[in-house]
Amino acid sequence: MSLTKPTLDNLRAAGTTVGDVYFPQTKLLLPFDGTNGATTTSDSSNSNHTITFAGNAQISTAQSKFGGSSLYFDGSGDYVSMPSSSVFAFGAADFTIECWVRRASGGGTYPYIFDFRVGGANA
Repeated sequence: MSLTKPTLDNLRAAGTTVGDVYFPQTKLLLPFDGTNGATTTSDSSNSNHTITFAGNAQISTAQSKFGGSSLYFDGSGDYVSMPSSSVFAFGAADFTIECWVRRASGGGTYPYIFDFRVGGANA
């Protein structure tokens, strides 16, 4: 059996697709763009949240999924945080949390990807 490659010469755009129609609903967007070793990032959503790096959390250019950098944790007490915000009071409404995560090994001190608790680990 011989497989043929599909051609895309019959595709036609229908309607408009200017930008991301769901961007106005985006409450936090952290691309972690920056130079190697940087310890700050910006929230690219319209919410403009302040993000704080802790431990040895930093921007790394060694690996990335998009762009040329990503957030790097060495596995020993690193995390990023931000102040509480009412935009994350999801309630009973539909919501989406989306991210790319690459874990080298283990969970380290903070093995969580997301944590919505108030306060420390025992809160």
